[in-house]
Amino acid sequence: MDMLFISSTFQDMQYERDAIRNLVMPRLNKEAQKYGQTISVCDLRWGINTAELDSNTAALKVLDVCLDEIENSESPMIVILGERYGWIPPKNLIASVAEKKKLQLEDLQLSATELEIEYGTKIHKNHMLFYFRELDGALIERRYLAENKERHEKMTDLKSRIMRMTYGTVHKYKVHFDEDGICEADIDHFANMAYEDIRRVMLPKWQNLQKKTPFDRERDSHWSYIEEKSHSFGARSTLANNIVHAICEGQRRIAIKGNSGSGKSTLFCQVANTLKEKGMCVIPFISGLTADSSTSIGILRQLVYCLEEHLGQAHIQDMTVTRELKSLDYHETTEFRNRLSELCQSLRDINRPLVIMVDAVDQLLTDIERDQMIFIPDPTPSNVHIIISCLPNIELRDGKNFFLLPIDRKDKEIVIQCILQQHHKELADEVKEKFEFINEIYCLVNVCYGQWRRITYDFIVQYASEYKKTYEILEDDRSRKCMTAFLNCKLNENHRYL
Repeated sequence: MDMLFISSTFQDMQYERDAIRNLVMPRLNKEAQKYGQTISVCDLRWGINTAELDSNTAALKVLDVCLDEIENSESPMIVILGERYGWIPPKNLIASVAEKKKLQLEDLQLSATELEIEYGTKIHKNHMLFYFRELDGALIERRYLAENKERHEKMTDLKSRIMRMTYGTVHKYKVHFDEDGICEADIDHFANMAYEDIRRVMLPKWQNLQKKTPFDRERDSHWSYIEEKSHSFGARSTLANNIVHAICEGQRRIAIKGNSGSGKSTLFCQVANTLKEKGMCVIPFISGLTADSSTSIGILRQLVYCLEEHLGQAHIQDMTVTRELKSLDYHETTEFRNRLSELCQSLRDINRPLVIMVDAVDQLLTDIERDQMIFIPDPTPSNVHIIISCLPNIELRDGKNFFLLPIDRKDKEIVIQCILQQHHKELADEVKEKFEFINEIYCLVNVCYGQWRRITYDFIVQYASEYKKTYEILEDDRSRKCMTAFLNCKLNENHRYL
C-alpha cells in the first residue's frame, strides 16, 4: 500500500482534507487496483492520544508522530496552505525534534505545519505537491483568515520560499464564500486537480510494477497482504511463538484451526513473517486473495513457479499465458505435482528448509484437488514443512493441530489497539470506558478500517447485536449507510444476505 502524508493547518482545511479522503482516494484506488496496488492517506486530525500528558509532553508527542509519519510515507507529500499559519510549538520542542531528526533549521519560531514542510523537503525532496488556496467573497468566516499580522507575514514568507524552491510550480485554486458558506463546486475542483496530480505521479510507478510477470505480481500480492495484516497482530503472541518453535524443532505439518472470526488469518500472517525473518524459504498463499489463489490447482502452479525462480531453474510453464486454471487435465496436474516433488528434492540437496503455507484452505474451490491438498508434495521431503489454516472440519494428514478459541475480551482490546495504531489512531481510556461491551468497539474498528477479510458471514451473525449497537453509535446518516453497505457487500460476496 502507498500511504501519502497530508500537511496543512487543521481548523481551516477540513473541506480539503475530507475531499482528498472521500473524493480523491476512492478514484485513485480504482485506478491503482488495475495494477494490483492500493493507496491511502495519513490524516492526523485526530487519533493522537495526549489525554494523560502535560502540555509540553503532549506537544512533543504530536510533533514526533507527525515527523515519523512523514518518514514512513510514500512520495508525493501533499501540502495545502491557506491564510492561517497555525500552531507554533515552544522553541525548545522544535529544537528537540529537529536534533532527533538531524534537521537543520535557521529559525525555531515556526509552526508545526512549516516544520512538516521542512522535514518533508528533506525526506521527499522534489516529490511534493503544493496547493495554495485563495479566498474570495464578502462572507469569509474568521477561522479561514490569518490569526494576526505577524502570522500573516510568516505565512507570506513561507509561500514565497516554496515558490522559489519549486520554481513556481505550485497549484493555486480559489474558494468562494456566500451565505451558505464554502462553495462545494470549488472543493470539487480542488479534488479533481489533486486527483490528476497524484495520479500523474503514481501512474509510472504502478505501470512499472505491472511489467512483472503474472506470477511475480501474484507473489507480491500475498506478501503485501501478510505484511499489512501483521501490523494489526498483537494478540496470541505466545501461540505464534509456539508454532514457530514447532517448525524450527522439525514439526512437518501444522494446522491452525478455529471458527470464523477467531483470528486464524492474522496469526497465520504473523507466523509467516517470523519464519521469513529467521531465514527460511517461506511461500505463502492467502486463499481467495486473487483469482489464481482461489483453487488448489492455481496454488500448485504458483508454488512450482516460485520454487523454480528460487532455485534458478527453467520454468515448465509459459508465464505470459493466461488460461482457465480449472481446465488442467489429469496429466497436466500430475506433471505439476511431479515437478513440485523434484524441486523440493533440489532444496533438500542444498539443505534449505522450505515452508509452504496456505491460509483458509476451506475457502478454496471445493473439489477433489482441494480434498487431496495437491499443493503438498507427496512424498514430503524432510526439509519441507506445511502450515495451513482452516475451519475445524478440515483435516491435515499427520498434522499437529493448534486450536484457536473465540477471541476473548483481552485479545480484542489488543487487536483494537493494533488496528488503530496501524491507521495512526489511538483510543483514549475515557472513550473505552463509555462502551459497555468491548465487542462494540471491535465491530466498529472492523467497519471503520476495512478489515475486510476479518469479517465473514458467520462472524457478522455471531456479533449481530453488537453490530446493531455499533450502528446506533455512529453519529450521522452517511456513516450508517456506509456501514450498512459494507456489511451487505460482505454478505453478498458470500452469497448470503442480511
